[in-house]
Amino acid sequence: MANVDQFKGKLQTYRGEDMTEDEIKKLEPFLQNELFDPKLMESKSMAAANLCNWVVNIVKFNRIYVKVKPLMDQLEAARASKAAA
Repeated sequence: MANVDQFKGKLQTYRGEDMTEDEIKKLEPFLQNELFDPKLMESKSMAAANLCNWVVNIVKFNRIYVKVKPLMDQLEAARASKAAA
């Protein structure tokens, strides 16, 4: 990897909210692989373990966000309706 800082910056600014269902489907084979485990990777490479951990957690975040976003939108609509009344 030529520019580690640039890669790290992209990870730090990545928005889990914006993940598409297609991206999630592409990640599923990795997430279902028993070897794709941060604890197992620690013995091989801390960088790989940290990246694995990031992938697992950004997908978890997205799955929660997809469920909560409609509720947040409903709440905002209700607040706007109340303010208009």
